[in-house]
Amino acid sequence: MFDRLIHAELTLPHGESHQCDKVLSRARDENGNLIGTYDDNSLLNTMVYGVEFPDGAVKQYSANVIADYVRTS
Repeated sequence: MFDRLIHAELTLPHGESHQCDKVLSRARDENGNLIGTYDDNSLLNTMVYGVEFPDGAVKQYSANVIADYVRTS
């Protein structure tokens, strides 16, 4: 299955600024299982992704938050 959010570039708030970030992959729980499930209805889409910031920090964000910040250019 193709996941169009993986490798997407976006700008999220980080500290006191907004930085260019990249979606790395789907997030996994402590047992290695993917977190959340996909649904065509964005309100029901519970997927979680790891997003890497320029300083190397990786934080988890839900698909709907990422979709709001994905660069369209």
